[in-house]
Amino acid sequence: MRRNVAPCCWSALILVLLAARVQAADYKVEPLDEKPPAELAAEIGKALSPTGIRISDAKGNPHCDLWLVAEWTVKPDFKATNDHLYPFSSGQLLGAIRYANKTEDFRKQAMTKGVYTLRYGLQPQDGNHVGTSDTRDFLVLIKAKDDTDAKPIAVEEELFKKAAAAAGTTHPTMLSLKRAGEKPAKLPALRHEADHELWVLQAVSAAKAGDKSSPMAIEIVVVGHAAE
Repeated sequence: MRRNVAPCCWSALILVLLAARVQAADYKVEPLDEKPPAELAAEIGKALSPTGIRISDAKGNPHCDLWLVAEWTVKPDFKATNDHLYPFSSGQLLGAIRYANKTEDFRKQAMTKGVYTLRYGLQPQDGNHVGTSDTRDFLVLIKAKDDTDAKPIAVEEELFKKAAAAAGTTHPTMLSLKRAGEKPAKLPALRHEADHELWVLQAVSAAKAGDKSSPMAIEIVVVGHAAE
């Protein structure tokens, strides 16, 4: 005999499923008292902060660990625009990241677990990239073994070729950068853009412009993908 399920039971079931989904998708951030990975070239490791940042899932399993450069060199006369947010140079080293498991970049390209350097790049202004992001600022990822010099990779062709090799494709691996808004009371922090299901790391490092150095915030999409 087929029994009808009361509407209240269906409502309760839906709420349970939604709660489980939210919990499964939740992430948290915390300081990581650990030196940069040994897989990094010595010159690159020396440029990074001696402690890192850990992003974990709802169960406490590490998703990724990041180490930012201890002091970025930035353009002193830079003026941010709506699509160009940060005063970095193309190919500039900004940090390193370690993934605990297989993952995907901002374009859903598959990446193996391991250590990668993070370098600054600007998305080309052409028809192939329209609508993929509201800004042109990105971090490109390069396998640690393929990146041994802390100096900027000034030639974009070389930069993007190394970043594409990280996923074994023809397109550079990348993480999107967001405009740095009001700094939370405690950093690092993680904010959730629920409309696009993005998790954005809010962090800070020193930035040197000329002979002056001061803290500068940065926001990195550490979980989530470009809109289809």
